[in-house]
Amino acid sequence: QLVGNENIPVLAAGGIADGSVMASMMSLGCGGVVLGTRLWASKEALGFEAYKQALVDAPGCDGVVRTRSFDTIWNSYRDVKWPYPYDSSGVLRNEITEKWDTEQSQLEAELENDPSWLDEFKAANEKGDPSLGAVFCGEGVGQIGSIESAYDIVTKVNDDAREQIDDAVLLIADHSEDDY
Repeated sequence: QLVGNENIPVLAAGGIADGSVMASMMSLGCGGVVLGTRLWASKEALGFEAYKQALVDAPGCDGVVRTRSFDTIWNSYRDVKWPYPYDSSGVLRNEITEKWDTEQSQLEAELENDPSWLDEFKAANEKGDPSLGAVFCGEGVGQIGSIESAYDIVTKVNDDAREQIDDAVLLIADHSEDDY
């Protein structure tokens, strides 16, 4: 069992967007799961529809990158700054990450010497343009096929997990009968 003290619930998080992963986490002793990115792509989630659709259209977890680029840009003009080492985000790859993700020192120099492109960046983030804006997400993005209601998402994940666990119980029962 994952947890020694059964009075303390443990929630699994990261890359969980369907029932099979939930069933796996529950079999390890977790008391529940966090569906972060999956629920971000729900009808009730606040945010730009274009960002939600970008999550649906994402090529899978290869389309996600952990980057400092957005925080470096935001830190250049915002009053409240994210300090190192907390200044990184999981986002969908886009023009910003392709240009700057591996070039942080050049990005910092560009922001200091020629920040003229910041207006375009700010406008893209204000209108929800996923080609330049930060579409936050995690590794479960490849399991998202549609934008649904949060209720439908949670119900489907739960039902799928229950089915996976029931199938595993039947499989174990079938094999244990063969052993006798």
